[in-house]
Amino acid sequence: MQPANELIVRLFYAASTQWSYAGMSGTRTGLNYPAVETRASKNPDYAGLALEHQELVWDGLQRMEVAALKQWQSEAK
Repeated sequence: MQPANELIVRLFYAASTQWSYAGMSGTRTGLNYPAVETRASKNPDYAGLALEHQELVWDGLQRMEVAALKQWQSEAK
């Protein structure tokens, strides 16, 4: 892992219980962003960032979210 991505990865794993699910099959549809924001705001490394850096962290979280959803979708086939 690149050191610059460490916070993103730590927050992604910290948010692992914040997935939204749909349907009887329990398909993950994405992260519950308000819950993830609440979790992230309690992390001093995130809370201490300037707004533009927090936006970069969110971009990284969303990229990890999309990659995880694609992986789970391919495994379900």
